[in-house]
Amino acid sequence: LAIWFQDDGSTFYHDYAEVGKEAQSLRIACNNLTEEQTDFMRQILKEKFEIEATKQLHKEKYWQINMNLTNARKFLKLIGPYMHPDCYYKNINNIPQTVYEWDNNFNVYGGNFIKEIKYVGKQDVYDIEVEDNHNFICSISHNSKTGIISHNCQDLSTIQLFLLKYFKKKEGRYVFCGDVHQAIYGFSGANSYSCELIKKWFAPIEEFDLPINYRCPYSHLDYVNEKFNSGIMQRPKAPEGQIIKLTKQEAINKLQAGDYLIGRKNKWLMPIIIELVKQCKPVYIKDTSLVENIKKTIKKQKVITVDELERKIKEKESKLKKKVEQIARANNTTDEAKEVTVTNNNLLDVFNMIKILIKAFKDSHNNIRIDIFYKWIDKILNTEYSKDCIFVTSIHCVKGLEAPNCFVLNRGEPTIDGVMSKEQREQELNLSYVALTRSQNNLYLVSPDGEEYGK
Repeated sequence: LAIWFQDDGSTFYHDYAEVGKEAQSLRIACNNLTEEQTDFMRQILKEKFEIEATKQLHKEKYWQINMNLTNARKFLKLIGPYMHPDCYYKNINNIPQTVYEWDNNFNVYGGNFIKEIKYVGKQDVYDIEVEDNHNFICSISHNSKTGIISHNCQDLSTIQLFLLKYFKKKEGRYVFCGDVHQAIYGFSGANSYSCELIKKWFAPIEEFDLPINYRCPYSHLDYVNEKFNSGIMQRPKAPEGQIIKLTKQEAINKLQAGDYLIGRKNKWLMPIIIELVKQCKPVYIKDTSLVENIKKTIKKQKVITVDELERKIKEKESKLKKKVEQIARANNTTDEAKEVTVTNNNLLDVFNMIKILIKAFKDSHNNIRIDIFYKWIDKILNTEYSKDCIFVTSIHCVKGLEAPNCFVLNRGEPTIDGVMSKEQREQELNLSYVALTRSQNNLYLVSPDGEEYGK
């Protein structure tokens, strides 16, 4: 309860703590809970702790739990001994005499964790979401200064950069942190040249490098620098590490729990996922939206047998390919046409992956009922993380993550063809750079093994 409240709770009193006022009310956001789950939490509070709470639909979208003065006092007294010092401001009247000893040995869920927090005074924080990254705008109210800290600024869109100019107050400043070699979200609207725009739009600026890589062994960094001329430097006493080339089948045999399997395209990963499951090696698929799209597309067909599903998918795939070809022949370069093409290509990828799944299912099952196929898919396309799983991910989803052993398909080579624009080619090079800089010990470069990964 203390952790939940510290993360998602608010007390309406701390603005007046100096004059001794107590909590007037309390609210806990339940953004990721259903109404049923929210009611369950209220029931637990009532039956176990005799704390009454009401529920409210916030902005007609998210549920929240509210407590009045009496129940807020009970709740805050209950959780006080278990709160972290950085959150005492939320419970000013129940600060414990001894600090609770927190276990800071986090489980590895594939994210980055805050190791230290320093409270710098009252502030409002606004979060601009940038495709798996965050950009924070901090307003320090007591001295009326507004500063902007923009992380992963290489993935900002033009409109986001434009809007940022209007947030900073006279005495505030901007801090931009980014890596031009990791600009990979052009497909979702990011401006690939945002770092150059920052230098122009926010001039004069003071620029300095953070060249040391604290993740990779020096052999990996030498390999990446030779390929991309990136200028990254090794940390003091960095290990040598290994770069190992192997075939796809060798990779399948060698992959173990905790290893990362990284591919430029999800359709490259699907056949390997199936082979790993056949070997009884559990996998975790990072891209949950991909799995959802596959399942939704299958269920949308409303069929009884797998054969019917296969026929429908092939028909729709054929029609969609014709639409993509028509747009290409028309040489339509408008933003709307580009967006339609990207959407259609993504759907074609989903169709292709469904066909791979159907083939694998029919090779191993005599029963072709669709309900049996659904159950099989749930087993194959696992999106529940466990340290006992092989971590399967596209390059876009692995940025910011790391693992001791990383297996990179197509040897990490960029997939560039003659029809790509300069910007698209740069993005492909950057994707290669990101894939090759995830490993902490061993980097396995998986050869195409007879397959044309680039297509």
